Amino acid sequence: MANVVALSGGGIRAAVAAAQQQREHLVILAHVDYGQVSAAAERRALHSLVERFSLGKLVVLQFPYLQQLRQLPGLSLSAGNPPAPASGEPAGRPGGRLEPLPPGSVRGLLPTLLAIGVQVAQQVAAGTITIGLTDTSPGPLSPPEAAPGQMREFVHAYNAMLETALPSRSLVRVEAPLIDLSFPEVIRLGQRYRVPFEWTYSCAGKGPQPCGACEGCQARARAFVAVGEVDPALAAPPPARV
Repeated sequence: MANVVALSGGGIRAAVAAAQQQREHLVILAHVDYGQVSAAAERRALHSLVERFSLGKLVVLQFPYLQQLRQLPGLSLSAGNPPAPASGEPAGRPGGRLEPLPPGSVRGLLPTLLAIGVQVAQQVAAGTITIGLTDTSPGPLSPPEAAPGQMREFVHAYNAMLETALPSRSLVRVEAPLIDLSFPEVIRLGQRYRVPFEWTYSCAGKGPQPCGACEGCQARARAFVAVGEVDPALAAPPPARV
């Protein structure tokens, strides 16, 4: 059984994409903690999916550099920089403590996450990275980041880059199996796979319960309404493990 790396932040679409791959592959769930406020809640969701739904194996990766970059004073790199940290002390807030990144403060993160996924795939001998991207037209039922054509073009371009960057014997491809589905269609597909949506987490907040007001919460709430249901995560108790 071949290995597949599934990038996941604990949300619905990533869980459905991973469940789809699990039918024929060993899924390695890769969660990247880049300092987002929701990181701990995302890990709780993923631990629940792995332990209760047997959804592959979980790898958690720390990526603190985005927090450190916040210390750069705009485009001026010659004056006004904060003092360099002492030896062994991470850059960031005083005392080396890195504060969580505010929700929505990071844009254009997907290429970086995929680059991390490529490295995971190389380590576990996986030829595929699966992601839960969709490419539906923008609207009230679409995920916040969806834009017509852009996600499909991005995946094609990224794979073309990988064909150039990697030797053929270790080539990795990115697959987006849900690319043509709307969010409600993703939910219906997940129901076929019996994905426990109550254990997924799409909120930008730190949890443990979803806030119900952010873009992620509202998008999935509208999608559940479209299939005639209520988002089960709003009624379910949060997973206990961090």
